[in-house]
Parts: sequence; structure tokens; C-alpha cells
Amino acid sequence: MAQWTADKWAEYGLESSVVPYTVYLNYPESHSLSLSLANGTEWKASLEEAVLPEDDTSSYPNRIPTFHGYSASGEVTAEYVYVGRGQQVDFERLVELGVELEGKIAIARYGGPFSIMLI
Repeated sequence: MAQWTADKWAEYGLESSVVPYTVYLNYPESHSLSLSLANGTEWKASLEEAVLPEDDTSSYPNRIPTFHGYSASGEVTAEYVYVGRGQQVDFERLVELGVELEGKIAIARYGGPFSIMLI
């Protein structure tokens, strides 16, 4: 990916170089996500990004799997609550509606604000 970026910059007349360095970056041995529904069925997430025809990098065979590099391993069982995009206004609205949030798993819609803006 770094070399591809450097090559693209060179195409546009920009000077660039690739400098290798060592970083701490862990990868999961395995990863899974499932939701147990009230009717007893279980939904399992694919945990793979969609391949987009307009994005060549989305179909790389060795692309990095979906995971959060600094999250802990574990198993959590709790009710979940849909929180829209996870912004302050979304949580304020849920509180106004009397939705109990403590001890729940928040399911947020992806998109909108940068992930750093999510609560």
C-alpha cells in the first residue's frame, strides 16, 4: 500500500519516498461477532468489508480483517440498543424517550462523523 501511494504521488509529480520502520500492531488470531435474538436465533456478522468495483484496494486477497487493534478479547452478553450514528444528539434523544442505556451494548450506524467523533 505504501509503494502504491508513492507511485501514485510520483504520477502526479510529487516527490515521495517509502521509509520502513517498526511499529507495534497486533492482529487477531480469530474474530467473530454474533447477536442472540429474543426468538432464540443467532445472527452472525460476516466481518468483511464489501468489495467495491471503484476501489481496487478493496479486493486485495491479503487485506486486513475488520478488527480494532487495541480492543480486548472477550465475550459479552447483554441487551443491545440501536443508537443511530452514536453522536451526542442520538444519546440525548434516547434518554428523552426513556430508553435505558446502562449495561447495554450500543449498536451504531457507520458513516457520518469520523469515528473519533463517536461516543
